[in-house]
Amino acid sequence: MQLSFAHCLTAALILLTACIKLEERQIKLATDCPNCIRMIRDSLNQEKGVYWIDFQPQTRHLTIKYDTSQISGEEVYWFLAKKGLVRTTKEFNAPPDCCKE
Repeated sequence: MQLSFAHCLTAALILLTACIKLEERQIKLATDCPNCIRMIRDSLNQEKGVYWIDFQPQTRHLTIKYDTSQISGEEVYWFLAKKGLVRTTKEFNAPPDCCKE
């Protein structure tokens, strides 16, 4: 029995999807600055394993979907903290990168 291209493609997609372990995380940001949000999107879109980013300015919630086999939620959080976009400790209590003069 010979499989069609569509069957092979479907099987390949199923196998790939099984390998990706997506997790969704919401993080409350310390800013709703449009420049900061653009910087976050540009930076996180370059991170391996980040698949989707959404920001709700009314609540300042950033929603990120990422592959846990490539990047952890903790790595995403500390990435934002180091840029001053979330408040964690006094160590990272600086204004966001785009807002610094």
